[in-house]
Amino acid sequence: MPLTREQTRSAKVTLGQIPTVLVGIVPIYNLAGGPELNFSGELLANIFLGNIKSWKDPRIAKLNPGITLPDLPIAIVHRTPGRGSNYIFSDFLSKTSSEFRSKIGKSPSPKWRLGADPNRGEDMVEKVAATAGAIGYVEVDFARRSDIGYGKVQNAAGHFIKATSASIAAACAAVEESISCRFRNIDYLRPG
Repeated sequence: MPLTREQTRSAKVTLGQIPTVLVGIVPIYNLAGGPELNFSGELLANIFLGNIKSWKDPRIAKLNPGITLPDLPIAIVHRTPGRGSNYIFSDFLSKTSSEFRSKIGKSPSPKWRLGADPNRGEDMVEKVAATAGAIGYVEVDFARRSDIGYGKVQNAAGHFIKATSASIAAACAAVEESISCRFRNIDYLRPG
Protein backbone atom coordinates (compact mmCIF):
# COMPACT_ATOMS: atom_id res chain seq x y z
CA MET A 1 0.00 0.00 0.00
CA PRO A 2 1.40 3.39 -0.87
CA LEU A 3 2.12 5.63 2.10
CA THR A 4 0.01 8.77 2.36
CA ARG A 5 1.49 12.25 2.48
CA GLU A 6 0.48 12.44 6.13
CA GLN A 7 2.36 9.23 6.94
CA THR A 8 5.55 10.39 5.25
CA ARG A 9 5.38 13.91 6.70
CA SER A 10 4.71 12.74 10.26
CA ALA A 11 7.49 10.13 10.21
CA LYS A 12 10.49 10.69 12.48
CA VAL A 13 12.82 9.46 9.73
CA THR A 14 12.91 10.00 5.97
CA LEU A 15 10.75 7.40 4.28
CA GLY A 16 11.04 6.19 0.72
CA GLN A 17 8.80 3.90 -1.27
CA ILE A 18 10.14 1.42 -3.78
CA PRO A 19 7.64 -0.91 -5.43
CA THR A 20 9.03 -4.43 -5.23
CA VAL A 21 6.07 -6.76 -5.63
CA LEU A 22 3.42 -7.03 -8.30
CA VAL A 23 0.43 -9.25 -7.54
CA GLY A 24 -2.85 -9.98 -9.22
CA ILE A 25 -5.86 -10.44 -6.94
CA VAL A 26 -8.56 -12.66 -8.40
CA PRO A 27 -12.06 -13.66 -7.34
CA ILE A 28 -12.15 -17.32 -6.29
CA TYR A 29 -15.29 -19.40 -5.82
CA ASN A 30 -16.52 -22.90 -5.11
CA LEU A 31 -19.19 -24.03 -7.56
CA ALA A 32 -19.78 -27.59 -8.74
CA GLY A 33 -18.20 -28.25 -12.10
CA GLY A 34 -15.79 -25.32 -11.71
CA PRO A 35 -17.28 -23.04 -14.38
CA GLU A 36 -15.07 -20.15 -15.50
CA LEU A 37 -17.12 -17.09 -14.59
CA ASN A 38 -16.99 -13.46 -15.66
CA PHE A 39 -17.18 -10.68 -13.08
CA SER A 40 -17.40 -6.92 -13.38
CA GLY A 41 -16.26 -4.68 -10.56
CA GLU A 42 -19.87 -3.61 -10.02
CA LEU A 43 -20.99 -7.25 -9.76
CA LEU A 44 -18.24 -8.09 -7.25
CA ALA A 45 -19.07 -4.98 -5.23
CA ASN A 46 -22.74 -5.99 -5.06
CA ILE A 47 -21.78 -9.49 -3.96
CA PHE A 48 -19.42 -8.28 -1.21
CA LEU A 49 -21.96 -5.65 -0.08
CA GLY A 50 -24.50 -8.45 0.34
CA ASN A 51 -26.81 -7.05 -2.35
CA ILE A 52 -26.50 -10.26 -4.38
CA LYS A 53 -27.21 -13.29 -2.22
CA SER A 54 -27.59 -16.19 -4.68
CA TRP A 55 -25.50 -17.56 -7.55
CA LYS A 56 -28.75 -17.74 -9.54
CA ASP A 57 -29.08 -13.92 -9.48
CA PRO A 58 -29.86 -12.50 -12.95
CA ARG A 59 -26.97 -10.02 -12.67
CA ILE A 60 -24.50 -12.92 -12.48
CA ALA A 61 -26.28 -14.80 -15.28
CA LYS A 62 -26.18 -11.72 -17.54
CA LEU A 63 -22.37 -11.68 -17.50
CA ASN A 64 -22.18 -15.47 -17.90
CA PRO A 65 -24.48 -16.53 -20.77
CA GLY A 66 -24.55 -20.25 -21.45
CA ILE A 67 -23.47 -21.19 -17.91
CA THR A 68 -26.00 -22.91 -15.68
CA LEU A 69 -25.68 -21.29 -12.28
CA PRO A 70 -26.81 -23.16 -9.16
CA ASP A 71 -29.62 -21.97 -6.90
CA LEU A 72 -27.16 -21.73 -4.04
CA PRO A 73 -26.59 -19.00 -1.46
CA ILE A 74 -23.35 -17.02 -1.80
CA ALA A 75 -21.05 -17.40 1.20
CA ILE A 76 -18.68 -14.42 1.40
CA VAL A 77 -15.10 -14.89 2.54
CA HIS A 78 -12.74 -11.94 3.05
CA ARG A 79 -9.29 -11.49 4.60
CA THR A 80 -8.59 -10.37 8.16
CA PRO A 81 -7.84 -6.67 8.81
CA GLY A 82 -4.50 -5.15 7.84
CA ARG A 83 -3.91 -7.11 4.63
CA GLY A 84 -2.54 -5.80 1.35
CA SER A 85 -5.00 -7.97 -0.57
CA ASN A 86 -7.84 -6.16 1.26
CA TYR A 87 -6.38 -2.85 0.14
CA ILE A 88 -6.00 -3.94 -3.50
CA PHE A 89 -9.44 -5.56 -3.68
CA SER A 90 -11.29 -2.76 -1.88
CA ASP A 91 -9.48 -0.16 -4.00
CA PHE A 92 -10.73 -1.85 -7.18
CA LEU A 93 -14.29 -2.19 -5.85
CA SER A 94 -14.28 1.44 -4.67
CA LYS A 95 -13.27 2.57 -8.16
CA THR A 96 -16.03 0.57 -9.82
CA SER A 97 -18.90 1.08 -7.36
CA SER A 98 -19.90 4.32 -5.67
CA GLU A 99 -22.03 2.36 -3.20
CA PHE A 100 -19.06 0.21 -2.19
CA ARG A 101 -16.88 3.34 -1.91
CA SER A 102 -19.37 5.06 0.40
CA LYS A 103 -20.30 2.04 2.55
CA ILE A 104 -16.99 0.17 2.85
CA GLY A 105 -14.28 2.09 1.01
CA LYS A 106 -10.63 1.46 0.20
CA SER A 107 -8.66 0.15 3.17
CA PRO A 108 -6.30 -2.59 4.34
CA SER A 109 -8.93 -3.10 7.07
CA PRO A 110 -12.33 -2.72 5.38
CA LYS A 111 -15.41 -2.73 7.58
CA TRP A 112 -16.90 -5.81 5.90
CA ARG A 113 -20.60 -6.14 6.53
CA LEU A 114 -20.65 -9.95 6.45
CA GLY A 115 -18.59 -13.04 5.82
CA ALA A 116 -15.85 -15.21 7.26
CA ASP A 117 -12.33 -13.83 7.63
CA PRO A 118 -9.42 -16.25 7.22
CA ASN A 119 -5.96 -14.87 7.94
CA ARG A 120 -3.57 -15.99 5.18
CA GLY A 121 -4.01 -16.56 1.45
CA GLU A 122 -3.75 -20.31 2.03
CA ASP A 123 -6.50 -20.06 4.64
CA MET A 124 -8.70 -18.15 2.17
CA VAL A 125 -8.30 -20.91 -0.42
CA GLU A 126 -9.05 -23.61 2.18
CA LYS A 127 -12.16 -21.80 3.45
CA VAL A 128 -13.54 -21.22 -0.04
CA ALA A 129 -12.73 -24.82 -1.08
CA ALA A 130 -14.52 -26.19 2.00
CA THR A 131 -17.69 -24.11 1.53
CA ALA A 132 -20.07 -24.78 -1.37
CA GLY A 133 -21.12 -21.47 -2.89
CA ALA A 134 -18.29 -19.50 -1.28
CA ILE A 135 -16.58 -16.54 -2.94
CA GLY A 136 -13.39 -14.79 -1.88
CA TYR A 137 -10.30 -13.15 -3.36
CA VAL A 138 -6.66 -14.11 -3.29
CA GLU A 139 -3.37 -13.66 -5.10
CA VAL A 140 -3.53 -15.49 -8.42
CA ASP A 141 -0.66 -17.84 -7.47
CA PHE A 142 -2.79 -19.29 -4.65
CA ALA A 143 -5.76 -19.70 -7.00
CA ARG A 144 -3.66 -21.55 -9.58
CA ARG A 145 -2.46 -24.04 -6.99
CA SER A 146 -5.94 -25.09 -5.93
CA ASP A 147 -8.90 -26.91 -7.41
CA ILE A 148 -11.29 -23.97 -6.97
CA GLY A 149 -12.40 -21.71 -9.77
CA TYR A 150 -11.11 -18.24 -10.35
CA GLY A 151 -12.84 -15.84 -12.63
CA LYS A 152 -12.17 -13.36 -15.37
CA VAL A 153 -12.60 -9.70 -14.45
CA GLN A 154 -13.88 -6.99 -16.76
CA ASN A 155 -11.32 -4.32 -17.59
CA ALA A 156 -11.93 -0.64 -18.41
CA ALA A 157 -12.33 -1.52 -22.10
CA GLY A 158 -15.16 -3.94 -21.27
CA HIS A 159 -13.19 -7.15 -21.91
CA PHE A 160 -13.17 -10.04 -19.46
CA ILE A 161 -9.54 -10.87 -18.65
CA LYS A 162 -8.12 -13.97 -16.99
CA ALA A 163 -5.21 -13.15 -14.67
CA THR A 164 -2.00 -14.51 -16.18
CA SER A 165 1.58 -13.32 -16.04
CA ALA A 166 1.08 -11.61 -19.40
CA SER A 167 -2.22 -9.92 -18.49
CA ILE A 168 -0.84 -8.70 -15.14
CA ALA A 169 2.26 -7.28 -16.87
CA ALA A 170 0.04 -5.58 -19.47
CA ALA A 171 -2.13 -4.04 -16.73
CA CYS A 172 0.97 -2.78 -14.97
CA ALA A 173 2.33 -1.26 -18.18
CA ALA A 174 -1.01 0.45 -18.79
CA VAL A 175 -0.79 2.32 -15.47
CA GLU A 176 2.99 2.67 -15.36
CA GLU A 177 2.98 6.46 -15.64
CA SER A 178 0.59 6.93 -12.72
CA ILE A 179 2.55 4.50 -10.56
CA SER A 180 5.88 6.15 -11.30
CA CYS A 181 4.46 9.56 -10.35
CA ARG A 182 3.66 8.33 -6.87
CA PHE A 183 7.14 7.01 -6.26
CA ARG A 184 9.42 9.54 -7.93
CA ASN A 185 8.72 12.84 -6.15
CA ILE A 186 11.47 13.24 -3.54
CA ASP A 187 9.63 16.09 -1.76
CA TYR A 188 6.75 13.71 -1.25
CA LEU A 189 9.10 11.27 0.51
CA ARG A 190 10.66 13.75 2.95
CA PRO A 191 8.99 14.33 6.31
CA GLY A 192 7.99 17.86 7.30
